Amino acid sequence: MIVLVVLLSLFGFSLSSNTLVVYHGVNGNSIMATYYPYNFEATPTYVSGVASVYYSNFTLTINTTVPQLFAVLVSSGDFSAVVWSGLYLTPASVSVPAYVNGSGIAYLYFLNGSGFFVVKVPVLEGVTQTVPVSGYVYRVVSVGPVVYKKVGEIALQPPNRVGSYGLLNVNGSLVPALIGKGYAYLYGVNGSVIGLIVENISYPTSIVYVSVPSLPPTQRAAQFGDVVLSVLSNGSVLSDLPYKVLSRVSSGLLLDVNGTNYLVFSNNVYRLTEETPSVSSYSVPTPRGIYTVIATNVTTEGPVILNIPLLGVYVNSSSTPQGSVLYENYSNHYLTLLVYGPAHITVYSYQPPAGGGGSLLTGLTVVAIVLSIILIFLAVRALRR
Repeated sequence: MIVLVVLLSLFGFSLSSNTLVVYHGVNGNSIMATYYPYNFEATPTYVSGVASVYYSNFTLTINTTVPQLFAVLVSSGDFSAVVWSGLYLTPASVSVPAYVNGSGIAYLYFLNGSGFFVVKVPVLEGVTQTVPVSGYVYRVVSVGPVVYKKVGEIALQPPNRVGSYGLLNVNGSLVPALIGKGYAYLYGVNGSVIGLIVENISYPTSIVYVSVPSLPPTQRAAQFGDVVLSVLSNGSVLSDLPYKVLSRVSSGLLLDVNGTNYLVFSNNVYRLTEETPSVSSYSVPTPRGIYTVIATNVTTEGPVILNIPLLGVYVNSSSTPQGSVLYENYSNHYLTLLVYGPAHITVYSYQPPAGGGGSLLTGLTVVAIVLSIILIFLAVRALRR
């Protein structure tokens, strides 16, 4: 289901003594650099134009009508990295891999004599942003000789998993993430790591490594402390922690995350509470055992887990409105029901006689007795009115 798309961008720059040094990672872990010695005019020239950026699907496109663009830095949330560096003596058009968490700022660096000037352009996913650029610029008149050489080694090692949990926008999908300073782990189904974003400063390049999945759109996402869940349009549930699927209920899943139950239901996410409800009960002794009817009202709006103690063996349950019981589990004389309230719940149980005669009871007899109990229950309610 998940396809990993790896975007690797290794860029940086330095500027001194009329030499522009562009760092870029090639050939594995080797840091390569291109040296651009240059000369510029003695007097500045007034220039006027525009710069625009467009971000979509982990790609940033930059267009300028003003010459001498040599670097682009993107800042978004806790992430800040140089995503491109080079040298354009003419108007520039660049498309590069980048990561933007919904929105951010692109800083465009233009060479200007022995220094530079910076233009800030807002970045909003799926929207072209354009700003005016004007001022006096020292035009470059010559470049060279250009030197390309290895200047060091780098190693992209994932950082320790320390940070805070939250949601990151990954191409329109909200993905659970552990977010630290300059990095984030992205989590998929059942707490598996499906992506990594790392920003590291080294030698003196800004290194960005992005490994991200292609995911369907998010229907609903929620965070409960350190538990972050995201429901995708294909029904998948992403989580920052491992979970156990307790049951597939109507239009959803009942999950156990670190001992706490969560319900993904109709594209909503709920953290469930458990309660032992107040009940009214009626017992009918027979030669074959004692049959009990237990009734309770759920006034909670939404899902709740009920734990109901039973004296005998659980037979079945009914609800009004019909279908309010999403999940049931009977164990050790306790009936656990997941109810979507408000609802009226009726539970039927059977306690065999001490001699065990109830073991001969057939299924048809049970059904007949249960129907009799229902009639008795309805008659008693009618008499009390």
